[in-house]
Amino acid sequence: MTAIVAIFDRGQVFFGADSAITSGQDRRLTREPKIWKAGGALMGAAGDGEWCRSLRRLKWPETVTLDWLGDQLPKLKVKGHGELLVGLPSGLFELDSGFDPFPHAEPFAAIGSGAQPAIGALYASRRMPPKRRLTTALEAAKRYTSFVMPPYRYLVL
Repeated sequence: MTAIVAIFDRGQVFFGADSAITSGQDRRLTREPKIWKAGGALMGAAGDGEWCRSLRRLKWPETVTLDWLGDQLPKLKVKGHGELLVGLPSGLFELDSGFDPFPHAEPFAAIGSGAQPAIGALYASRRMPPKRRLTTALEAAKRYTSFVMPPYRYLVL
């Protein structure tokens, strides 16, 4: 599975992701990014391979808005199942396969099988610089699940 972590800090969005893919007890590294930039936003996908690939390959609009996510994304016939984490200049939003945007009240979020330990680490590391917080969260997810592996990738918006 995976861990995608995000921080919203003073109008900037920071994303981090691991490189593991799993199937049953098999665990391997992937070169395909789990986080990417699209339409002035950061995106991170966790779920089955079909879900992640179809989201990355979408023709995203020049500017992604919350309205577009809720109204247009469901019409694009994205295949598979999973979660999508979106970082906009207005904050962090999470969508599942039903594409109903959920705004995060906290200035941090995590999705994937490593989300629970990552959220705890993001909360506990509030006084650290953003990239260090992301790495701390990914390391916590690696330590307390068997589905997260480095190398880690980072993006900033």
